[in-house]
Amino acid sequence: MSEKDNPPARTTERGRVLVIDDELGPRESMRFALSGLNIVHCVDSAAKGLAILDEQEIDVVLLDLRMPGMTGIEGLEAIRQRDRNVAVIILTGYASVDTAADAVRLGANEYLTKPFDVDTLKSKVKHHVAESRLRRLRDQAVDKLSNLNDQLRHQLIEQEGLVAMGQNTREMLHDLSNPLSVAYGYTQLMLDNVRHGVKALPADRMASYLARVNTGLEHCKELADLWRGIGGDQGRRRVPLVSLLNEVIETATSEVDSDTVVDCNFVPDADTISVWGSSLQLRRAFSNILVNALQATEKRGGAINLSLAKDDRNAIVSIADDGTGIPEDMLEHIFAPNVSTKETGTGLGLYIVRKIIEAYNGTIQVKSTVGQGTTFCVTLPRYTPADDV
Repeated sequence: MSEKDNPPARTTERGRVLVIDDELGPRESMRFALSGLNIVHCVDSAAKGLAILDEQEIDVVLLDLRMPGMTGIEGLEAIRQRDRNVAVIILTGYASVDTAADAVRLGANEYLTKPFDVDTLKSKVKHHVAESRLRRLRDQAVDKLSNLNDQLRHQLIEQEGLVAMGQNTREMLHDLSNPLSVAYGYTQLMLDNVRHGVKALPADRMASYLARVNTGLEHCKELADLWRGIGGDQGRRRVPLVSLLNEVIETATSEVDSDTVVDCNFVPDADTISVWGSSLQLRRAFSNILVNALQATEKRGGAINLSLAKDDRNAIVSIADDGTGIPEDMLEHIFAPNVSTKETGTGLGLYIVRKIIEAYNGTIQVKSTVGQGTTFCVTLPRYTPADDV
C-alpha cells in the first residue's frame, strides 16, 4: 500500500506543502519561510503541480492566481478533481482580489494577497495542514463505518439469517447497538458538514467527532472479532482493574450523551488489584452496567460513583447512580433475559453481565430505590500467581 492509500493521520508530523508560482522570488521566499515545519515542494506551473499531486498526498497547496499556460483558476479545478480534502490557498495581487474571492467560491479554502506577511503565511499554512488532515480522517472514519456495516450484515446472514436470529445473535446486536449508533450518529453529522461545505465545522469540533467515531468503531471491531471467535483477547489472563475500568469509563461516556459525572473512588493500592479473565468480556460486562447508569441519570444531570476495593480474596467493583431507580417488583427478575426497565430496552444487557461475571466465579448484586438510584456490586476472585499455571 502506498503512502497515498494510507496517509499519516497525526497532525504533529511535518506538513506537506506544494507551492505553485511562476515567479522565482516569491516561490523561494515561501520555501524558505515554510521549510522549518513542513516538507515544501516548489514548481513554476500548474501542470507540474498536478503531476506532484498525482504522485503523493499534499496537505496544502499555495497556488498563484495569474500564471502563463494553465491559470490558477484552471489549476484549482483540476486539483479539486484529484483531491477534495487538500487545502488550497490562492495567492493574488491586490488588483485581482475579486477573482481570488471567486476562486474561494469555486473550492479554494482562502486567499492571501501579495506581498504577504511571513507570520500570517506560516499561521495560515499550519491551520490548513491541520484542517486538511482532519478532513481525511473524517473520510477514513466514514469508510470504516461503511465497511464495518457490510461485514456485520454479511456475518449475521452467514451465521443464522436475519429472519431466525438465535440468542447469540441477539446478544451480539445488543453489544453493538450503542457503539455503532454513536459512530453512525457522528458520521452523519460530518456528512452533513461535507454537504454544507468544508468550513461548516470548526477544527476542534471535527476532531472531537472523529475521536468519538473512532472509539465507537474500535469497540465494534473488538466485539465483532469476539463474536467471530478470532479475537486474541478471549483467553483468560491477568487483567489489572484500574486500567480496564478507565477504558470502560471512556467508552461508555462516549456512547451516552450525558452531563453526568463519573466519580472514581479507588483504594490507595488499587493498581495492585487484578482478576483472571478476558479483558474484552469484562469490559463488556462493566460497560453494560455503566451505560445503564448513565442512561438512568442523563435527564437528571446526576452523578455516578465507581469504586474499586478488595478483601482477602476478592476484587469488589461498585457502580452507584442517583438516577431513576428500579421498581421493587422488578429487582428479582432484573438479570433474566427479556426483562428491561427501559421502553426501548432489549432486556439482554444485565443478563449478559451476570453470565460473564458468573463465568469467572464472581457474583453480582443490586440494590435500588425508585427516585433515589441504583447500586450494582460485582465481586470477582483476585488474581493469584497460581492462575498462570
